[in-house]
Parts: sequence; structure tokens; C-alpha cells
Amino acid sequence: MNIKDNIDNCLYNNSNIENNDIENNNIENNNIDEVLNKNNNNKINNKVYFEIIWKNIYLKGLIIYHLRIFNIHYSKKYFNSLNNFDGFQYKHYCRSVSLSGDDDGSDNPLKLITRNIDTIYYYFNTFKESTRIPCWVEKFGVNISSVEFSKVLFRELRDSNIKKLILDFKEGIYPPQISCFTMLPKNLTSLKTIFYPYTINKGMLPCGLKTLVIDHNNHIPIGEASLPDSLEFLTVKSDIPYPLTLNKTIVFPKGLVVLELKCFSEVESDFKFPKSLKTLEIICRGTFNSTLPNCLKVLKFSVDDINLNTSSTKEPIQLPPNLEKLDIHLGNSNQFINNHQMIPSKNCKSLKYLKINCTQINDTEGDSIFPNSIETLIITGACFQIKPNMLPRNLKSLSFEKPYNYPLVEDGLFPETLTHLTFYEFNQKIGANVFPENLKLLDLGIGSNYKLHEHSIPLGLLDLKIRYQNYTYLLFLKDRPNLIISTYYYRQFIEYLCPKQLRILKPSSDVDIDLSVLQLNDKSNLELLEIPSLFNYKIYQKDLPTNNNIKTLIIGDHFINPLDLDLFPNLELLVVGESNPSIKYSHNITKSKLKQINVLHYLY
Repeated sequence: MNIKDNIDNCLYNNSNIENNDIENNNIENNNIDEVLNKNNNNKINNKVYFEIIWKNIYLKGLIIYHLRIFNIHYSKKYFNSLNNFDGFQYKHYCRSVSLSGDDDGSDNPLKLITRNIDTIYYYFNTFKESTRIPCWVEKFGVNISSVEFSKVLFRELRDSNIKKLILDFKEGIYPPQISCFTMLPKNLTSLKTIFYPYTINKGMLPCGLKTLVIDHNNHIPIGEASLPDSLEFLTVKSDIPYPLTLNKTIVFPKGLVVLELKCFSEVESDFKFPKSLKTLEIICRGTFNSTLPNCLKVLKFSVDDINLNTSSTKEPIQLPPNLEKLDIHLGNSNQFINNHQMIPSKNCKSLKYLKINCTQINDTEGDSIFPNSIETLIITGACFQIKPNMLPRNLKSLSFEKPYNYPLVEDGLFPETLTHLTFYEFNQKIGANVFPENLKLLDLGIGSNYKLHEHSIPLGLLDLKIRYQNYTYLLFLKDRPNLIISTYYYRQFIEYLCPKQLRILKPSSDVDIDLSVLQLNDKSNLELLEIPSLFNYKIYQKDLPTNNNIKTLIIGDHFINPLDLDLFPNLELLVVGESNPSIKYSHNITKSKLKQINVLHYLY
């Protein structure tokens, strides 16, 4: 009996006491206090019991062992036959399984599903009358391969406890239209349809549905007033070349929070977005003549050579006042940025994230058009030249996704708040003390082959990335014990001037070398080693750092030699990818620091 039941019993007994029987009343009140004290003591006892168990080396090891197995098998597991699943040693640790191939003639292929599995992806070619979806399964994905398949499936779905459903209709399959959505599970809250061949009409979707994803390649099957009022998240995907017209006949639910229109759309003046909308993604082709809701926080706006006006007076689009994240892709319409039509005013205090492909960020007076509230700025178009005091003064992260072809030599180019700077490609001169002292990450991209001088790199930098495989200069950066250098080349590190500073080494994936070439003996602080994809040599202790501190080891896809874990006493993460090594270890593996092994094989 729990504490609530005990108290309720006491109160019930208390109600039978006469008003003048004060002594008995006090006794019953004391009973309540005793129950409460007992409950508090139980909490204390539970803590004591846990500490006793946790201090027991055997029990603690057993708990950690099973937790590790659960973590290893938490993600989706793929099985190409029912027999493979049945024979899988760790099936009782799985949470999500994908079944495909042969059902081995079983009358009920799902009878082998254990209670720990709450998600099933069913890709067998048939769905038999005797097939039963386990009552504990909450998410079900299915590939509907025939009309008969769909008839049997929907009869079973009707009485199931499925809350999340994925229906993938094979192209050319046209099941009975009525049976599909009138037989959906009554507790369904999330539905994704792929290539559903009919229009979804009013009353077909469950009244409690909260998430709907429609993925189609021919048309967008949303009928008038067909979306339930309970819907909060709606995603529409389509590759059709003509736009979805949003007008007064398209009425979205009043409580809609997220709307993702990943299809060409044309927004007419009589269309109204729900006032509740917090996130909007839209690809415009044609015109945009609507008003954005004031409560919008996130806007991803893609433009395909359109007239961005809200009315015939050619007034610019009014962005919501509390917008926090703005992602704009302008196609060939960069002139809109120069006219300030899609950038909040400099007085905006809410906008923190801006991703944009503009080629110019100055107004007619030469001042920056970016509000100072921006903390993350991503430039996706052809890069403009940075001038002093041009960037927002509160900027923390700056990324260029196109080549940057200007030298960095002037003072005041970057605000002191900047901590992350990433170039896609940069091959220009860097002056002394150009970067702010707060900079923590510097990624020079794939084309950098300029010599880095010591005074060009801030003392506080923690992560330096050079992704040019043929970088020809030695790095001499003394007195930087916390600096992590990520490199995709190796030749100059054979004669590395500061060997103890090298923390991460990622040789180019297309080189065929053995570890002796890297001369790792003096790289005592090396923590991550990625072995090239073509590497398939035996690993010897003499080729590793003398004081081996490697915590992460990534094996190339072609490695099939034995891997002795005793050579890596501090290893915590092993990534074997698609390779097939035989792993060796001593009987002291229980004392190993290894926490995780990542494998990228898909079929078991």
C-alpha cells in the first residue's frame, strides 16, 4: 500500500470520530504523521540500499555491463530475415528493429518480438491474416507492397496500440481509399505517409493527431479543412515543379506550432498563417502576399526569383518582432538584401542566428545592415570582404560556406566576442594579432597553404583545423598545452616541432602507409588517431606513442588484421566502421577504460 492509500485510510477513519472525541482525533492525526515519517524513512533506506549495491564491485560491474549493452543496441538494428533476429544474442537489449527479406514462413512473424522492443519497421513482402502487432509496440513503420497487403494491414492496425505510424506506399499501389484512414489506430498521435495516392479529405485523420508528415512526388494530397484541430506539427515534402497555392481554401489548425513546406509554394493575399505558429519553413515560387505571425521564432525562407512584396504598394515583408532564428536563401534575388527587405533593423534585440547568401552587407552609407544581437552568422553566398567594425559586436560564431579570397591583416576585423571561426576555403595571408583573444576554434578550410606564424594564432585557441592535404609548412606553436591540432595530412608531422602538443591526427584517407611512417613515439599527448582508410597493416607497440594516451581510435574500412586492445590502455572509444578486425584482449579487460565501440554494419 502506498503513502496516498495509507493517508486516505487514516482520513476515512478520522471522519468517523465524533467532534467531541478530541483524544481519538489526536490519535488518528498521529497515525498520519507516522505514515509520513515511514515514507521518509523508506526514501532514506532506498538511498542506503543503493549505496550498498553500488559499493559491491560485482553488482556494480554487472549493472555497468548491462547498461553498456543497452547503449550499444539502443539505435535501430537491421535484420534481413526472421531467423537472423531470432538468433541474435542481444535481442533482449534492442529497442528498435527493422525486419526485411524472408519471414521464414511464419504464421505470425511478430510473435518473436520481445517486450523491450517498442519500435518495428516491417519490410516483409506479405502481411498475413494471422499477423499480430504486439500490444507494447508504440511505433510501426511498414512498406505497403500490394493491395491485399494493405487490406490485412489496416484491419490489424485498427485494434493496435500504435501511437506513431509510417505508411510507405509503393508507387503504383492503390489500396481502397476508405479503408486506409478510417481504420487507423485510435491512439495515433504521429503519422507519416509516403506516396499516398489519394487526397486526404475532411474527417479521415484521427482527431488526436499531433504530427503529420506528407511525402509525395506527384501531388500534395491535402483536401479542404482536412487537418484536425489537434495538429501541432505539419511537414509537406514534394518534388513537383508547380507550386502549392496557399489561399483561403487552405486552413491550417489554429494550434499549429511548426509548419515545414518543403515544396514550392505561392502565398496569396487572402491566406492567413496560424497565429500560434512558432517555426515556419517555406520555399516560395511566384509571389508572397501574406503577413507572417508575430509570435514566429524560427523562419527558413527560400526564394526562387520572386516578387517579395506584401501588397501592390511594394512594401517590404515585415519580419516578426521576436524572431530568433532566420535562414534565408535568395536564389538569384540578392538585390532584396541590399534593399533591407529581409533583414531586421539594427535595433532588433531578439535575432540570435542568421544564415544568408547575400553578397553585400553594407547600406548606402557603408554601415553594416546586421543587428548587433546576432551571435551566429553563416554566409552561404559569394563572400564579401570584411572591414573593421562591420560584423555584429556580439557575434560568437562566424562561418563562410564559399571560398574567402581576401587577406586578414587589418585590426578590428572581428569582434572580441568571437569564439568560433570557420572557412570553407581560405588561402590568404594572416596578419599578427588579427584574431580576438577569445577565439577557441579556427578552421582554415581545404585550401590553406600559407605559413602560420606564431603571433597569428591566439594563445587561448583550443582547436586548430587545417584540412588541406598537401600543407607544406611546419607548425611551431610553443607554450600552448591545451591546443588541439586537427590535421588531414601527416608529412610535416614526422618532424613536428612541438610533438607533445599534437592531440588529434587524421592522415589523409587516400594514403597507404603503416604507422611507423608517422613516427608517433614522441607524440605522448595524442588522444585521437584516425587510421587511413587504405591501412591494413599489423599494429605494433613500437609504432605507437611511448606513453600511449590514445582515447579514441578510428579504424579504416579496409582493416582486417587483429587488433590488440592491450596496446591502448587508455582507449575509451573504438570506431571500427565497416572494417572487420578480430579484437584481442587479455583477461584484464574488466579493468579496461573502453566505454563504447561504434560499428557501421547494417545487417545482422
